[in-house]
Amino acid sequence: MILHDWSPEQRLPIPGVPPDTRVYPLRVYVARTRLFYNGDARADLGKLHAEAQSIIDLLVTRGLVPADGPGGYLTLLREPQ
Repeated sequence: MILHDWSPEQRLPIPGVPPDTRVYPLRVYVARTRLFYNGDARADLGKLHAEAQSIIDLLVTRGLVPADGPGGYLTLLREPQ
């Protein structure tokens, strides 16, 4: 379910379900805050995107991937010896 604005404390209005019934979706993406809820877990997709972009920027500055490369990368990263 994709919602513009929502918090786990809010009840979702569902037709045919009494308003005092607590109903929570299993998976929700809240566009305004870029948060993804999956049951009790929560992920901040904005932070994940920023981290992924910083990794790509680092790889580009080190010359490991081209700056105008494809939309996705598969790069082998070896642990330092």
